[in-house]
Amino acid sequence: SGGASDRLFEVVSDRTLYLRTATLDRFESGRWLRQEAAPTALKGIFRFTLPGGEKREMVPYGIEILAEMTETIPTALRPQFVRTDTQELWVGQDHTVALAEKLLPGRIIYAESAVSYSGQRPASDPMPLGNYEAMRALPPDRERALVEHARRLGLGRTTGLRRAEAMEEHLRTGFRVAPAEESEDPLELLSRRSGPPRAFASTLTLLLRADGIPARVVEGYRVRRFDPFAQRYVVQKRDAHVWVEAYLDSRWVVFEPLPGARLPGPDRAQSLLETLIDR
Repeated sequence: SGGASDRLFEVVSDRTLYLRTATLDRFESGRWLRQEAAPTALKGIFRFTLPGGEKREMVPYGIEILAEMTETIPTALRPQFVRTDTQELWVGQDHTVALAEKLLPGRIIYAESAVSYSGQRPASDPMPLGNYEAMRALPPDRERALVEHARRLGLGRTTGLRRAEAMEEHLRTGFRVAPAEESEDPLELLSRRSGPPRAFASTLTLLLRADGIPARVVEGYRVRRFDPFAQRYVVQKRDAHVWVEAYLDSRWVVFEPLPGARLPGPDRAQSLLETLIDR
């Protein structure tokens, strides 16, 4: 459970969402690091249209900030339109969006993101990938073992999506979450079959790369707890989350390797019963 003081922001949306604040694409010394490419500044007044994208399936959502947060605006997959009280936005190569100052209580943000679905699985619109090889890089000391694991899990599955789903399912069903453990090392998780939440995202990302699929770890928040009285989703500190994006068929596709966690689908509004259980 969490009190009102734990609330970070509220979201008005017709569905559950994963809102991104960072992508991590370099694995060094057992840790994931963020890409260092400089963001692009967009100038405007209140309304910002972000570059690129095929505006096919737009998902609108509104955010009200309730507690001081970092500069990054939580956004879904590939934001195309942002409206908030500022004259400058910073857009990263990974399509994360930030202000020049921290997000303070009372700030209102309206955004629209290009989100399509492969079944219940969220995906971006088609886009080119400039750093293809970097997104497939493996730690040299673990490469051989990871390739062997990936080969075994993908056996008999002819498409990248099917092999990726098999790896995700392997972690979701045969492993246990142990929050007290600290190691994000994929080989430790694969041998112990238990580990902290971040280790699941780390391991799936590296298994995908071992299969030749570009992949990255994503940090952000799960928008999943609907308050039927306020008619909006409530996001608390405990909703901070890590998941995986894999580049398949020219789109970034969301994967959720954590046991018990549910993908946010196009028709996944949480029921009152689920909301009460989740408090």
